[in-house]
Amino acid sequence: GALAGSGRVGGGFGVTGVVCGLPVGLGGGGWEQAVEYELTEEERAALATSASAVRALCITVDRLMA
Repeated sequence: GALAGSGRVGGGFGVTGVVCGLPVGLGGGGWEQAVEYELTEEERAALATSASAVRALCITVDRLMA
């Protein structure tokens, strides 16, 4: 089964390069893979909006920390 997990996403659900929560398969070493399933267009758009907001926040934090 899948559990909720957060980590740097490498392509799951069309999202890359951000940390976000996704359903994941866990193993002895932790997160092994995102568990993908079909999203509606509305869900896919909401996920893309969320990922963009995370990216923007990370850029802002990086600028403040520089």
